[in-house]
Amino acid sequence: LAAPSAVQALSFSDNAEVSGPVVFAGYGLVVPEAQNFGYDSYQGLDVKDKVVVVFRYFPEDADTQTRATLARYSDLRYKAQAARQRGARALLVITGPRSPNAGEVVPMSFDTALAGSGLVAASASAAVAQALFAAVPARTLAQVQQEFDSGNPHVAGFALPDVTVTVKA
Repeated sequence: LAAPSAVQALSFSDNAEVSGPVVFAGYGLVVPEAQNFGYDSYQGLDVKDKVVVVFRYFPEDADTQTRATLARYSDLRYKAQAARQRGARALLVITGPRSPNAGEVVPMSFDTALAGSGLVAASASAAVAQALFAAVPARTLAQVQQEFDSGNPHVAGFALPDVTVTVKA
């Protein structure tokens, strides 16, 4: 059970409680096909009725052009929309150990948009992230993040085996 400071609702979260199996979707980025860029963190993942975990921000080690493109789609509300459109019930954002503000929860901020995101959305601390990824065989959270930090669109997300979470916002 996480301490209250370990999980923080995001400003656009729906008010609800949801439970489900967990799927990790890398940075949770989807670049529209019109951009001719070919980056979809959800490629090959079934997230319907599941809790999606994504890294905050965008790949740290990608080349300048890739970073610039991905940065445009890294807003948390956009990530929530991408998850919801694929049937996710909740989005849990973690700040990876290789990122700025490593391990910190996303601070609650004023959101000028009145509409919710259509799903429960929260941020979780490093301790929560470590607990979630404890089920990933033979890799630390930092190693998992490093694989995604290249910006290679073929690095695939994965289900977290035998992990179910409840998110209440």
